[in-house]
Amino acid sequence: MAAPTYDFIIKEIRKGRLSPVYLLTGEESYFIDRVLDVLQNEVIEEAERDFNLHVLYGLETEMEKAVGLCKGFPMMGNRQMIIIREAQEMREWKDRSEDKTKLNSITNYVQNPQPSTILVLVYRHKKIDNRLPLVKLIKEKGIYFESAKLRDYQIPEWINKTAKEKGLTLEPEATMMLSDFVGAHPANIIMELEKLSIAKPDQTITKKDISEFIGVSKEYNLFEFQKALGKRDVLLCNKIINHFAANPKENPLPMILPGLVGYFTKIGQYQEMAKQNLPDAQIASTMSVNPYFLKEYKEAANTFSSNKLMRIFGYLRETDRMSKGLGNRGLPHDALMKEMVYKILH
Repeated sequence: MAAPTYDFIIKEIRKGRLSPVYLLTGEESYFIDRVLDVLQNEVIEEAERDFNLHVLYGLETEMEKAVGLCKGFPMMGNRQMIIIREAQEMREWKDRSEDKTKLNSITNYVQNPQPSTILVLVYRHKKIDNRLPLVKLIKEKGIYFESAKLRDYQIPEWINKTAKEKGLTLEPEATMMLSDFVGAHPANIIMELEKLSIAKPDQTITKKDISEFIGVSKEYNLFEFQKALGKRDVLLCNKIINHFAANPKENPLPMILPGLVGYFTKIGQYQEMAKQNLPDAQIASTMSVNPYFLKEYKEAANTFSSNKLMRIFGYLRETDRMSKGLGNRGLPHDALMKEMVYKILH
């Protein structure tokens, strides 16, 4: 059975289909916090929370105490919830040198949980040991949610889905501008979409709106930079990198390089798939791009040969190393960027 997704878990909770045990872990705190927020605020009635919502902290909690609470009964309600925040700090997770059954107290509870109790374990900042009997059991009997960071290719789709929930529709270029500006940070994406929903409720968002309300330059941004590189527009590329150099805090080289790696990787993908005469819809789906942008990748694929692309990846790796001080001749980031762009274009 596939691991439950964030969307699935939220829908199930709101439909009243609750699990007796939740284990929330992973690298991306945003999705953990959202699941926790929905559990905490939408499952137990507000009037009952003083009696039936218990929030414990791992560093201060013994599992025996937690299990004792779990085996209790709700007061003046149908269910109670026990939340253990920072569960990774509980002593019993760590003290396993002599006996790997140290978690037996809570493992035994999960085997036969109290029907009127919901136990939520929030395990942050550390990699969980999936070999633990408790983890295996929760996967079988409860909900195990590992919150992964958004990948670069997932950001535009996630922006559009979240915007739709807020009554907004983003034009493809507006989505890409926002994606490049915010990056893989769901909390920041939400914040920027909130601005847009206040400024233009229930409306279509354009590039101009992103520029006006989010503060992204309409002409000098990573999205436009990639387009200019794809066309080998030397004049426009130079204008943009000069703007980047003049505004290094808004356009740091460590943020630009991953975007360029992703962009040229997609050009290479297009070249390979075009050789197979695959339909455009299949190519766009495989590349995880909006079909709207396929023409742009096609033009760029014709602009750069496969050999040139290989050299470009070498320039990007070299610039990344030098930006970290490896083999750098004392050049600042703006000079490294200009040298890299010159090599890409010529």
